Amino acid sequence: MSTAAPISRTPRFRPASKSVVIKSPDNNWSSLRTFVGQLNQISRHDVVNKGVRTEVLITLLDSYIHISKPQVYSVIGISSKTANRRKDELLPRGASDATLALIEITSMAENILGSHAEAEEWLLKPALGLDGRKPIDLIATSSGAELVRDHLTRMEYGVYA
Repeated sequence: MSTAAPISRTPRFRPASKSVVIKSPDNNWSSLRTFVGQLNQISRHDVVNKGVRTEVLITLLDSYIHISKPQVYSVIGISSKTANRRKDELLPRGASDATLALIEITSMAENILGSHAEAEEWLLKPALGLDGRKPIDLIATSSGAELVRDHLTRMEYGVYA
């Protein structure tokens, strides 16, 4: 007969649960950019798993001048009707991931190119380093978003623009 200790049912590791909930009066592009820029990979993973609030997507949409709402919805992978129905709710995992990627990449482009407007215009232009594709069209998948991030890093260091 064994006298082993009972198995504990409580998990030993609980990741910090962060959610992209920005409800302050300064709910704007700058707030989104700052918040997402502070996420490490584990925190980003947790945010995607929990879901990004639809209001974050609305704030992102409102920040764009040159990029149309249908283009953003296409990247995110949901329709405007779904987004409107899900107000005050969480986006699905894939849409959450694409939303964060779009915020990150727009922010990177803004830092490299100097302004939000120039970043938007860059996202809409075919790039030689992306096989002639528009960066905005690649962000819909995680592998495409990684290609765009790599391309921006090369641009930043002048390796290949």
